[in-house]
Amino acid sequence: MRIALAAMPIESGVYSHFCTLRDGLARRGVEVVGVSVGRRTAEELDAMMPDPSCLGIAPDEVAGFLAAKAFVEWVSDTRVNCVISVADPVINAAVPFLPESIVCLGQCYHNTSHSYRVSAYARDALDYIIATTPRQRDDLRRLGVWGEMIELIPHSVDSKSFRAQRTFDSLPLRIGYLGRLDEYQKGIMNIPRVAEILAERGIEFDLRIAGSGPDAGALSRRLGGSALSPAGALVGSVTLACVPGFLASVDVLLVPSRFEGFGIVLIEAMAAGATPVASRIQGVTDFIIEDGRTGFLVRIDDVVGMANAVEQLSKSVTMRKTMSEAGVKAVEERFDSQAMCHAFVEVIRKAPRSGRRARPRPWSEFRLNPAFRPSWGVYVPQPLKSVLRGWAEWGRAFRW
Repeated sequence: MRIALAAMPIESGVYSHFCTLRDGLARRGVEVVGVSVGRRTAEELDAMMPDPSCLGIAPDEVAGFLAAKAFVEWVSDTRVNCVISVADPVINAAVPFLPESIVCLGQCYHNTSHSYRVSAYARDALDYIIATTPRQRDDLRRLGVWGEMIELIPHSVDSKSFRAQRTFDSLPLRIGYLGRLDEYQKGIMNIPRVAEILAERGIEFDLRIAGSGPDAGALSRRLGGSALSPAGALVGSVTLACVPGFLASVDVLLVPSRFEGFGIVLIEAMAAGATPVASRIQGVTDFIIEDGRTGFLVRIDDVVGMANAVEQLSKSVTMRKTMSEAGVKAVEERFDSQAMCHAFVEVIRKAPRSGRRARPRPWSEFRLNPAFRPSWGVYVPQPLKSVLRGWAEWGRAFRW
């Protein structure tokens, strides 16, 4: 069997998911190839680390119609059995034109309306839509997607590759962050505020922030304006191969995100024995973390609550050890890669679903998904969007 995971692997989470799926299915004799189509996605693919499992199709083609045709021809020529459409705009539009014999899956990548519109596009031509969290599954149902075509398959990790020998009585406390340096989604400017509160309370700690992104400069300036040293705290990008080692080197992982599709770094941290302290995102982070047992959850942008959780961990060796061990066990039981790979194989085997429209459609029906066009949201200042998103999450907690 050959699977094409069709996405722009420009975010560490998408790429991590691809690698886990690729390596896990390889043990079952299934080949997984990462694919992007057209010039724009090819340029972003080139910015990634070289990976022979990822390739760009029609890398010089600007027209979406011609790029989509090139993709459909590639699928037929290379005998692909399944296409998993994640975020590539051309492949997203090409699904209705694939042969009848190809299993087509849409996969959510965020808990945003844009992600839902992308993953559910041309849903009458899809066999199933993969949701990675209960939040995505329930939101898709509310948007009118037939519940029987939604499959809940959480992301996972190869837990064995994250196992680490760890001591719990060493001080100062080692606090880390791993991810994109993006204030709008990841809330990274909360990290210096948490650190300042801890310093004011006399708690000894080392801070290490790994990643790159659009707000790296702003974060460095913010750290420089405090008692913290940006030279010591900012460690730069970490390759996928070095992620387990980085997480093994910290006791606590801060995840102050305002929205997440899943939050793969949470299960990576838990697998490595680091305790996550994260924003409570209904149906996402509270699906992964059991508050007070495998980590701590606080309200979005609640820096005092986050500092309080870290302070508890700093003062109790027993708590750090107990929560670390509980996190490792939870990942092994709920988020192991073999369970995810088995679920994907089962979904592919039971396709096609009943009621799906026949493929391929005539090319005269081709159009790009309108969800990829700029919306009015691009004109709203990001600080205001952050506040509105926080309010929406706060209100959502009362509806669940």
